[in-house]
Amino acid sequence: TILEKILFWSKGPQTDIKTQESPATDSRENFDHIDLEKRHCILVAMGSGSYDRVPKLFNTLNSKSPPIVIFPNVPRSCKDGFVRYLEKFSPIPVHAYPEDKELANGNIYCAFPRNGLTLGSNDKGSIGFYPTDNMSSGNEQITFYARKLSTVGVEPITIVLSGAHLQTGEQVLNSVPLFKELFVETPATCIDGKAASLLAGDPTTSAKVHDFSTLARLMRLL
Repeated sequence: TILEKILFWSKGPQTDIKTQESPATDSRENFDHIDLEKRHCILVAMGSGSYDRVPKLFNTLNSKSPPIVIFPNVPRSCKDGFVRYLEKFSPIPVHAYPEDKELANGNIYCAFPRNGLTLGSNDKGSIGFYPTDNMSSGNEQITFYARKLSTVGVEPITIVLSGAHLQTGEQVLNSVPLFKELFVETPATCIDGKAASLLAGDPTTSAKVHDFSTLARLMRLL
């Protein structure tokens, strides 16, 4: 609806992003424990308070970047507009409805809530997206995807932006062992930072809390 679109696109960070960014650098500080030789897939949880992060998070990607699955918590009426916004700033292909597409480097895949897709492997060992009726909640997707990736030898690296939905954070807490590489954006940067705040404050997770510029550097390193 028009009201949904107004509410979604009017949301933004509580504070100026520029005041929280440090100079860009490709240093491995904070990330030297990550084995870059392993096969990775990046899972990004985001919401209506995260969309302004898209340009700087994705604009340095290239064909060798690990596949990225994003979980946008956006109103149904805003899906197409969000995808156009993502395509505008992404130098690699964006797949809004990735049914029957293989998970490949240099691609971004949108896992919208209740999109009816699951992640699995075929006879050739390739990982891809397939239709399913078993996904009861969109917020369960990030846990389901992390589990599937782990079973096929792909290490998920999960980034929870401060606008991510609270239920997404709860799903992560319910399956902590799946999220060995969990990075959370500094919660105070977004008024919708419920998931990030939840994860950052829970001692049972291995969540590493960083400001946005540090997370953008992680994307460049991978």
